[in-house]
Amino acid sequence: MTLLSPSKRRGLTDHGRLVGPRRFSNATCRVLALSLMFLFLLMPGAAHSAVIDVINPEGSASIPQPLSNVQWGPSEVGWFYTPDFDYRLNGIETAFPGLGEQIGVQFYDGNPLEGAALLVSGTYTPPGTRNRDLYPVFAGISFDPLVIYGGHSYFVGFVGVQGIGVNVLSLGHLDRELPVLFNYLHTPSAISPTCTRACEIADVNAPILRFDGLPALPTPEPSFSMLAGVVLAFVVLAVRRAEP
Repeated sequence: MTLLSPSKRRGLTDHGRLVGPRRFSNATCRVLALSLMFLFLLMPGAAHSAVIDVINPEGSASIPQPLSNVQWGPSEVGWFYTPDFDYRLNGIETAFPGLGEQIGVQFYDGNPLEGAALLVSGTYTPPGTRNRDLYPVFAGISFDPLVIYGGHSYFVGFVGVQGIGVNVLSLGHLDRELPVLFNYLHTPSAISPTCTRACEIADVNAPILRFDGLPALPTPEPSFSMLAGVVLAFVVLAVRRAEP
């Protein structure tokens, strides 16, 4: 009796001939490759991060006025922010006209005075202004995408701002108003503790803010889901037919 090795036994056909495992035919490979390429082309495109919402933007009807001679008195300042639509937030920027030490940026899921969760935090150093026209330079923090929802009230705060130029519009240039909160980590107040020259020429309810992000994740169209199912079924069938 002749004994065959396990590898040869696996290669025996019903007729006793040694053969290798079945392989995809050239036609099958071409159809499979074309199907996968077609499916890839129909997939929703990957969005790139970009400025997705702006509060009192530079270059709009209300251009931010440089207020480098006006500094913040409180240690922290922040604003309640309610987006108009869902999106994936991955960056927060503002424009401080004056140079300063590191600034902390915090983003809360609501009012921090009511125990809202801190969703994102980070630090950066404001670059100051552009010498050409003295307009503030946008800068801030970036992070992994965070889904936020239109109609929900969030809070964006800046820590360590005392003595740095204010990141708000001058009076009379309001484009979008947000409720402000000072010293929210220490002695909270809706009124600046040093409301002198700042309140005379600056609108503390008109912050200069920029939010970077991506559109909300799209819901696949029914036709795309059906096509994906057909291609997947074809792949499974082709693999099973190619098995020895």
